[in-house]
Amino acid sequence: YPERFLYHFLDKLISEDRKFLENMEHNMSLLEDDILNDALNNSYVNEILSIKKELMYIWNYYDQLVDMGEILRDNESEMFPPENIRGFDAFTKRVIRLSDNIKQLKEYAVQLQETQDAMLSYNLNNIMKIFTVVTAVFLPLSLIVGWYGMNFTNMPELSWKYGYPAVVLFSVAVVIVCMVLFKKKKLL
Repeated sequence: YPERFLYHFLDKLISEDRKFLENMEHNMSLLEDDILNDALNNSYVNEILSIKKELMYIWNYYDQLVDMGEILRDNESEMFPPENIRGFDAFTKRVIRLSDNIKQLKEYAVQLQETQDAMLSYNLNNIMKIFTVVTAVFLPLSLIVGWYGMNFTNMPELSWKYGYPAVVLFSVAVVIVCMVLFKKKKLL
């Protein structure tokens, strides 16, 4: 029977695909863990794009197999006896399930990309927070330096013998107050 040969040939094409897709999903899960642990690695973007391309090619392959299975199942040219085409229907349904798995993996790949973007944004926000705190600590010190850098003659601290240590202590006190406030606000 040629239809049995054809069915077994088509079935052999997809016989290992379920395991292949499970391995791909497992690898994507490992990639997600890596992204959550080290979001600053630029190679993840390339890996995600590579996975998305591969999934697109596989999805197109399954789409063509579904079309072929439907043509064989419909048997419009009556090339095969009607009682011998049940296998083509089963084949078509299996390929449709595999195609649905590919759709889910494509959505997972999009989620991976969004996770990568979210982790990069989170890290960038943390860096910006540090820069903001550093700026807020040094802004009052810049103001103090600006005032005392003017060297006006009527500034009593300039002629006082403890003027320099007093400004140093005042500057240290400003830094300590800023740090305490930032700790209370949980910015550090």
